[in-house]
Amino acid sequence: MKKIFILILLIFSNYVYADDFNNYYLKAEKVANEFYPKLKSYKCDVKTSQFEIMMNKMTASMPKDMPRPEKPELKKYWHHKKGMVIVLEGKNVFPYMQEFSKKMISQYALELHGFFLPVNKKKERDALLANSKKIIEFKGDEVVLSISFIKPIFIDGLFFKTGLPLPTDDVKALSFNIDKDRGLVKRMTVVSGGEKEIKYEVIAEYENKEGHNLLKVLNLKTSDSSVVGKFVTEFGKINGYFLPIKQVRTLEGKDISEENKNIVVEFTNYLLNKKIPERVYKDVK
Repeated sequence: MKKIFILILLIFSNYVYADDFNNYYLKAEKVANEFYPKLKSYKCDVKTSQFEIMMNKMTASMPKDMPRPEKPELKKYWHHKKGMVIVLEGKNVFPYMQEFSKKMISQYALELHGFFLPVNKKKERDALLANSKKIIEFKGDEVVLSISFIKPIFIDGLFFKTGLPLPTDDVKALSFNIDKDRGLVKRMTVVSGGEKEIKYEVIAEYENKEGHNLLKVLNLKTSDSSVVGKFVTEFGKINGYFLPIKQVRTLEGKDISEENKNIVVEFTNYLLNKKIPERVYKDVK
């Protein structure tokens, strides 16, 4: 009888912990994707310390007798459902240059809205979580949600967005430290690798502006010290909204090139709630 009671208690405990995991996961997901409800879209100019390097790389393979394009402008578009995209605009901007710029600039300009647990990947993420091992731990004013997979998997875009040198392939496990009361993701770890596992740790810092918790700093380090980095965002008040006006990324590591160790991106001339041309998101997946 005692064994049956213990078995029932264990089964009940598992259901309770599963509910706790889901409740805190959903809370963190909601908070990470919260933004200004009246802000539907914006456009702004982008300036980066990497622009000349980017242009040289884009035109390096062009035939010598082909006219070089006039120096284009970098524009950032953001839509509350479609997310962020940065494009080149100007004369003679060839398709391959546009694609090159999108891939390259995505490393420098970080989309803070929904950086953790992006809502546009919820369906795929939830399907993956349904077949993973999930554990919840309570540590003071935080809860730790740990997720492990049966075998290493590809998680590109499912749990975090681009902008930091984090692994997306061969991922074995992740964990999120979440503020119990506010639902903010305070720390994320990603475990990747074959026989030699590497643990990536991201520590998030927030700045409260008029009741809004803005993701201001992301600190990155790895268990093998191969990468140490910091991503800092400066916000400015534009028509009542606090939006990024400057982002600075610093990285150190044996595989980090000199040109990528310190990158500055600035955002100016914001236009809010303006219709975005369909062409901007045409090729965005």
